[in-house]
This record gives sequence, structure tokens and C-alpha cells, in this order.
Amino acid sequence: MENVKRVLRRLFGKEKSHTRAARVWSNREISRLAKHAVGEVINVSAWLDEDKEGRHYKDYFVNATGYYTSNYQGWRGIDEQSDFVIDLQLPAPTDCLEKFDLVFNHTTLEHIFDIHQAFRTLATMSRDSILIVVPFMQHLHGPVDGDFWRPSPYAIRKLCAENGFEVCYESAGPIGGKVRYYLFWASRAPEKWRVHLPKAAINSESILRKPL
Repeated sequence: MENVKRVLRRLFGKEKSHTRAARVWSNREISRLAKHAVGEVINVSAWLDEDKEGRHYKDYFVNATGYYTSNYQGWRGIDEQSDFVIDLQLPAPTDCLEKFDLVFNHTTLEHIFDIHQAFRTLATMSRDSILIVVPFMQHLHGPVDGDFWRPSPYAIRKLCAENGFEVCYESAGPIGGKVRYYLFWASRAPEKWRVHLPKAAINSESILRKPL
């Protein structure tokens, strides 16, 4: 298993130069939000839970009472390192339904063709909030024929609404980057979170509407 981990780290553990700025940006955004998360948190499709800057995302959620990870077999799946095995192409396991206060997922949805099912699976695991990062502008990446979507803010908001969530915080960046991510925190109780979450520095649409 250690040999497998070394190979995976060599192949995927270091951020490519063209996506580095986007990863650093999203890490800064997540760190602003994560301290507000309390209760049980899960990083779904977490791989090794690494932020690719030398830390683990678990370290960000300092006020969580529990932190878990999930993975699934596949090109970056590492079942042995995870607390749960979850296939986002299927409904959530019954023991995970509304089990977590915050469901966190970073740049996975673009790789799942049935994005509606994947989002439903994430949503049904949460009893309160979801924190999602997706690419809006990025080169094709991942396995051959395994990169399908670049969701717009409108798509994410609609997916949230269809699953009983409302976006409380959203942002996009980095400004001027060749790769841009879109991040949002959505909740079943949005008014509660709007009081606690910081204001986004720049509205996501103001960035995404600018011509390339």
C-alpha cells in the first residue's frame, strides 16, 4: 500500500503550474469558511485529503466535532484510507443519510456524467450545509473521457434549489487565472449562515461575465 501511495503522490500530489493559482485561491477561501463549520464534517471523494500546499483539509475545520473522508474505486480512489466508501453515481448509503452537518467536495463533480445524481447524493448526506468547489474554466484533465462539466453559477444555484438548499456564500477566482474555480456554501437554513459567514470579496458573476 505504501508503494501505491508513493506512486499516486508522484502522479497527482503536486499541483500542475497552470492550476496552482486556482488551488491556492480555493484553499484561502475554504480556510475563511471552514472555521465556521461545527458538528460532523465529511470530505467526499477526498483522495488523501491533501490541500497540495503541505496541509490536509482536516486541519482547516478546527471547530468540527468530527471529520471524515470518503473515496471510491477508480483512477484516484483509495478505499483503504477512507472512513466511508461512497459512489456519487448512486444514492447515498443509508447510514450516511443526513449524517453530516457539512458535506465538503472539491473539484469532483466535473468528472461524473450524471451530475444531478452526484449532487443529490451529496445533498442527502447533509442535515445542514454543503461546501462545493467546481472548475468553471479549466483544461481537460483526469482519465480519458472522464471530464464532462464546467458548471455555471446558475447551474449550481439550480441544483441547490432542487435539493432544498440555498446558496449563502459564493465566489470565483482567481482573477486573471487561466484556471478559475467556483466555490459556494449552501444550506437548508440559509438565514442562519448569512449572519456568520464572511462576505465574498468579489461576486462570482462579476468575474465570470468578463470576456476572456
